[in-house]
Amino acid sequence: MNWGLIYKNVLRFILELSLKIICDSVLTFFS
Repeated sequence: MNWGLIYKNVLRFILELSLKIICDSVLTFFS
């Protein structure tokens, strides 16, 4: 198992998810 690759993929997934949540909340806040 390549833990570095798994860690990077999980980190990217969490970052994209949190960015999406932040964008959604900002959009709903300003609309």
